[in-house]
Amino acid sequence: MIPEIKFIQKKKDYIEFETKNVHVSFLNAIRRIALTEIPSLAFDKILFEKYSCGMNEDMLAHRIAMIPICFSNINLKHPRECSCVNIGCDKCEIEFDLEVKNQENCIQNVHCSDFVSSSDSVQILSYPDNNNGILLCQLHPKEEIKLKAKAILGYGKDHEKWSHVTVCYFKKTTKGFLFHLECNENISAIHVLKEAFKVFAEKLNSLKKNIQFYRKSGNKYSFPYCDTIMNPILQDVLSNYDVDLCYYKRGHFLEKKQSEFFIQTHHEVEPILKETINILLSQLHLLENHLIDS
Repeated sequence: MIPEIKFIQKKKDYIEFETKNVHVSFLNAIRRIALTEIPSLAFDKILFEKYSCGMNEDMLAHRIAMIPICFSNINLKHPRECSCVNIGCDKCEIEFDLEVKNQENCIQNVHCSDFVSSSDSVQILSYPDNNNGILLCQLHPKEEIKLKAKAILGYGKDHEKWSHVTVCYFKKTTKGFLFHLECNENISAIHVLKEAFKVFAEKLNSLKKNIQFYRKSGNKYSFPYCDTIMNPILQDVLSNYDVDLCYYKRGHFLEKKQSEFFIQTHHEVEPILKETINILLSQLHLLENHLIDS
């Protein structure tokens, strides 16, 4: 069956569409990837130099960390992939400065727009209804704040501050499924959905390429821990092939154990798995074409 997408609402920060001929496990994989595996930029290191505000430093640091950051055309590495080995350098982090001193006789607000970036390609998000942006704290007379905040790339699976997505769900309808995706205003929802398709395809292609190395014994395979792609593969195998038994047993991600995948059938297992991955890749390609056409 050919999968289809029909848009109901489409704006910059959220989209809603109906899908046909798409299994629930496939949509759930897209949802999980959108929530946790699309790289984003967020503050991770806050260095206070001067601070006399009444708000606790930890509370202010948390508020700063959750600020959405707009970025484009930057060539930034993830700290784990950088040659500095998590020490921090200009290749894996971007520095912001915040320096405000209240010299008035009244309370002064400090907003996220008071940050100054070291890069022209990276800016703090300011909402249309408030040009100053998010309120961070208030300074009484003669109080001051001076700090450096360093933003790095990360993923939603590590912390919520690195997730572009605020709401993502799907529900069954009479014609198929209704999928809803809502993002921060620093990125378009369509872009997040396209990136989710891309990450899903990369996971499937990597599994297909290395599948011969994952064979453990007989019909047992030991895959990297990833529920995201195991569920769609399991469902497609059960739906499209004559197998007596098919299941997978997840390994605990904290212990870095592999997921065990088992198929009981009279046929060769590896061709079944490769063909299943090809089916999923074809569905992704068709949905992406529908997305572009819409």
